[in-house]
Amino acid sequence: MNEIFTTIKEALLYFFHPDERIYFPYLVSSVVIAILLFVASNKTFKGIWTYLFPYKRVFHISTANDVFLLVINHMLTVLLYVPFLFNAILLAYLISEEMNDLFGYSSLKTASTTAVVLYSVVFFVVGDLSRYLLHLLLHKIPFLWEFHKVHHSAEVLTPITVYRSHPIESLMFHLRGVVVGGLVSGIFLWLYPSSIDPYMIWGVHVGAFVFNLLGANLRHSHVWFSFGSILERVFISPAQHLIHHSNNPKHHNKNMGSELAIWDWMFKTLYITKGKEDLSFGVQESAEHRNFFKLIVQPFVKAFKIKR
Repeated sequence: MNEIFTTIKEALLYFFHPDERIYFPYLVSSVVIAILLFVASNKTFKGIWTYLFPYKRVFHISTANDVFLLVINHMLTVLLYVPFLFNAILLAYLISEEMNDLFGYSSLKTASTTAVVLYSVVFFVVGDLSRYLLHLLLHKIPFLWEFHKVHHSAEVLTPITVYRSHPIESLMFHLRGVVVGGLVSGIFLWLYPSSIDPYMIWGVHVGAFVFNLLGANLRHSHVWFSFGSILERVFISPAQHLIHHSNNPKHHNKNMGSELAIWDWMFKTLYITKGKEDLSFGVQESAEHRNFFKLIVQPFVKAFKIKR
């Protein structure tokens, strides 16, 4: 029981975890960007508070369910996923040992800095591609969509919505991280056994750190922040992710990338913003998903019917 209470407390302290999207410096940077956008558009600070923290969004039942799912998924991660599933470090070690057995010990002689930069870039790119491919499957495979639909059932978007995932989806992304992280790290551990730590800032991969600091929390918000048509062909902007959440049919299955837009371009799911659009969010089940029990159970029921 004490472990359960501890994990709940840890989940509620995500604002102080550098590896979490809602770490307070990331939130502050997003607020600063939102203020600059507001002032640039309105030429005044009047109304800025209600713009940044609209009451109806902050205290919406959809936001409450986001918080519940944050806590539940953190509990499952700590109590089940991490202790009983392979972790990336163990998998990396096993892969490097297998590579040594198959091909012998690597004789590459590369400067430590070069190896770290190369590893950091590959880790970031392969990780981003794997997230895109899993996200694509969640949208395209009907029974998986029933679980991912929980995320899209959010009727309002706040930074907490990033944690609005059904436990089955959270498990799938956890396994993705273990497999991809273990595979990439294992290969580099074999190639450069003394130089595979990626560049880190506050214990966070430099790519994720920069991504979070440049307004990542606006991806789930009411703030329209576009990178412009050129950059949006390379990086997914917060505005593009809002398009992804839109319930307008023309936006369905668009912009499924996490950081890089090149995967959406390659698989023809890219949507370039041309100006601010009026958007509404949610799915047909959104009203039912206001009930937390149905939010968890209904996807199992519908997925089972599809599989039958």
